[in-house]
Amino acid sequence: MVLSTLPRECDVLDTLKALIPDTSNFLQILPLGRQLSYDLIQEWLSQRSRSLSDQQMQIVSSALNRCSLPLYTRLIFEEICRWSSYSPLDQVRLELTVKGVINTLFDRLEKYHGRTFVRHVLSYLTASKNGLSDMELEDVLSLDDTVLNDVFVHWLPPVRRIPPLLWPRLHNELSCYIIKREANGIMVYFWYHRQFISVARERYLSDIGHRLYIHSSLAHYFQGTWGAGGRKAFRYSTHQ
Repeated sequence: MVLSTLPRECDVLDTLKALIPDTSNFLQILPLGRQLSYDLIQEWLSQRSRSLSDQQMQIVSSALNRCSLPLYTRLIFEEICRWSSYSPLDQVRLELTVKGVINTLFDRLEKYHGRTFVRHVLSYLTASKNGLSDMELEDVLSLDDTVLNDVFVHWLPPVRRIPPLLWPRLHNELSCYIIKREANGIMVYFWYHRQFISVARERYLSDIGHRLYIHSSLAHYFQGTWGAGGRKAFRYSTHQ
């Protein structure tokens, strides 16, 4: 069995050391170092049959000099895979912290999938206790008038429900950073690393009004407020 914990997280490490006196059972995970991170990225690029220019690899090397954590290395690899070898150097850049790279990822997702949709999906995912299943996430989004009014700006659908392909498309781009696990007898999605939870909370749930909206929506859904034939009223937009 392998367990991981932060050194000062709720005294978990101290408790484990008290239960397991043999220090050989403990291993501190350190940054990979610039060279190992650089070699890993080159190997991953080779596996995907990708290559970058020497100038672009210099940008990668400079970033790894500042941060060579395993998560950072993986995140910037996924980012540079979107570069073209002919991309101008002034259009390729890397954030120098894990938080910065995650925010860059969220910026890109909002640009391509819509800010309102991404903001609410990631808010629900982050605010949930153990995670959400495909059906739960689709249901709660289908009860969210802010999301539906953004999706159906110029059209009133015969069934007012979130289109079934929106979440799978977004999940496809998040699949490297979300795990599927069992909770209460069903399979749910949740962030695989606490850094994503931290950044998502700061980015999407720091506003108290939005946070209350998200938690209230989840509470109404799991309490069955709009179940058993109960209809949820909504207001037409000016364009519908």
